[in-house]
Amino acid sequence: METVIKIVNFIVSRSSLIHRQFKFILQEMESAYTDLPLYSNARWLSRGTVLNGFVSSLEEIKVFLDEKEQHFPELDDDDWLCKLMFLADTTKHLNDLRLKGQGQTVLELLEHWKGFASKLDIFCRDTTTNTYKYFPNVKAHSNRFTVNRDELQKYVEALKREFDKRGQDFQIHGPIFSYFIKPDLIDLTTTPFDLSLFEWMDVDNFEMQHIEFKSSELWTTKFIELRKTLEGKCLEKSAAILIC
Repeated sequence: METVIKIVNFIVSRSSLIHRQFKFILQEMESAYTDLPLYSNARWLSRGTVLNGFVSSLEEIKVFLDEKEQHFPELDDDDWLCKLMFLADTTKHLNDLRLKGQGQTVLELLEHWKGFASKLDIFCRDTTTNTYKYFPNVKAHSNRFTVNRDELQKYVEALKREFDKRGQDFQIHGPIFSYFIKPDLIDLTTTPFDLSLFEWMDVDNFEMQHIEFKSSELWTTKFIELRKTLEGKCLEKSAAILIC
């Protein structure tokens, strides 16, 4: 990433003349891109945008840097290029996850987290089998160069461990999040959860109250209606849960 930022800054920020010349190269080589996005360290999504533009315009960038006598030996290193492709693909997956999390309730965040955790298992299998179905840039690179499968697998497994570590609160409190919208469907004998989170409430008689609640057609109907509301394109999802 550090090398990518240096190159992008040279092309986009060094001077307006250099920037115009590069855009002319893109046009002359009939690139799918008309420019490179400038990297912003303050915005995580910027990383994925820059990487995607950089990888897609890699040949044009190499030609332009040669013309300007700017030497970056990494661009001729097959192993480095493979890591670049992997970083671009992985960051794309992480950016997609981040975009899904904007304006969501904690329950929806839990669902996205569980989904991405399962995807990481698929990504591990994808690298183990040298398929790269979910790493299109790596796959394109593998058609021309040898890919160090073991190293990429190590990276995916490390990402999975880090993701599991950062999601421990989701794992612990997940059942409680679900309880907020489907208490009528939860069996406390098979789905126990930590009631210490509600220590400010009187929870000594929680199980008895839960049974009485599930026996009430009035209240179970309310939560059925709530779930139907959440299935639609409801902009005020959190408000709907609180009202119920």
